[in-house]
Amino acid sequence: MARVYRQIHIRRNLYALRDSRFAMPVIDPVLAEAAAIWPDALPWKWKPKTILDVGAYSGTISSQLAQLYRPSFIGLVEPQPDLAAQLQITPFAVRQKVFSCALGRSEGTATFNVLTNRPSSSLLRVTPDSSRLFHRPMDLQGTIEVPVRTLDSVFAECGLEELDLLKIDVQGYELEVFAGGVSSLRKTYLVVIEVSFFEHYYAQPLFPDIYSFFTAAGFGMYRMFGYAYDDRGCLLQCDVVFINLSKAFKFGHAPSSSD
Repeated sequence: MARVYRQIHIRRNLYALRDSRFAMPVIDPVLAEAAAIWPDALPWKWKPKTILDVGAYSGTISSQLAQLYRPSFIGLVEPQPDLAAQLQITPFAVRQKVFSCALGRSEGTATFNVLTNRPSSSLLRVTPDSSRLFHRPMDLQGTIEVPVRTLDSVFAECGLEELDLLKIDVQGYELEVFAGGVSSLRKTYLVVIEVSFFEHYYAQPLFPDIYSFFTAAGFGMYRMFGYAYDDRGCLLQCDVVFINLSKAFKFGHAPSSSD
């Protein structure tokens, strides 16, 4: 029965987006996963046309967004060279650009910590408690030197006047990225960011720090989703959607728990 309800939910969301694929006998798995998540997380019936995926890793999120919304542009930022090389040869959008670098407050190079759980690799050092909290190995596998650019320089190279959706998953380095992206954030409508409630990396900002930053920058918290808990039921992480208040009413969306 759960599978039936999920199919109804997926097709309902596609129909709401005026996407004719809602009537297909079999829906592509990537599209189905995207339709199950993103229309509920983002403003209802809204379709982002320009997307920047910071911390793209293998491109899973970009693939979902590309399949569902068919954007005109996707930019992907990934510091791990082998993953960035794979992204270079993967089609996501009519226009796309891949940046093989990390983002920070200034241009340069930095030491990147590659963990046994590679999606959790970061410019920050992982804490000893991380493996226990996430029930998977989070040991340091090695380090690599990676180029660091600013969000503003990447934004400028994308050739965009405004950005519909910024997705950021940089494992505790969020505020450093935003320190180099003040201009870009002013031109961004929506930000989807992974936040933590416990310290998984040394000196990482937690949810209150991220929330304070965005409210000071003129954003409102729109929605939370994608919750991750430990074995005691404590919330470890989730994804948060922040909406630029200076642009929200232009698009007919105010920050609220539901549309």
